[in-house]
Amino acid sequence: MIAPSLLETAAALALHAGVLATLVSGLGANVRLAHELWTIEAELFRERQVEHLLDRAVMQAGAGPSTPPPVARADGGEIVLHSDRDGDGHVNPRSAEVTSVYFKTSGAKARLVYKLGRQAMTVMEDLSSESRFVHMDAAGMPATLAAEVKLIELRIERPETSRPHSYLHAPRSAVP
Repeated sequence: MIAPSLLETAAALALHAGVLATLVSGLGANVRLAHELWTIEAELFRERQVEHLLDRAVMQAGAGPSTPPPVARADGGEIVLHSDRDGDGHVNPRSAEVTSVYFKTSGAKARLVYKLGRQAMTVMEDLSSESRFVHMDAAGMPATLAAEVKLIELRIERPETSRPHSYLHAPRSAVP
């Protein structure tokens, strides 16, 4: 009688150990999944904030459904928008009538900086120095002059991933 009960006990113990190992493994997977989901959600929230900030800058500078963004200067590392906010007929370069967004690089890393007048703030950090602006004309081709810019694409490259993030900014009717 003792032998079957010892055998039954060993089998029950093995079964419980298997169930416990499955539960611990599932809990570990759930913790990793929850961490990944929180990370993705935080990254998407930060990207939406940057997109909103850039949309607001373009709209405050005078872009709208029938007007292209008033780009004063554009290259791969910077976009400068001018707007005559006080209606005096010229843009004061030392005031909030000048908005610029640019990448400040340091080695292989870059920061995205938003500057309104003389006030600047970093809006994204730890970017790859490969991050850049792409400016396109109404036909979707690369714009060579600032006056031709109808679409602004901000390509964010993260050092830890090869997946670029793009933000497109244009009035709805500016792109065919």
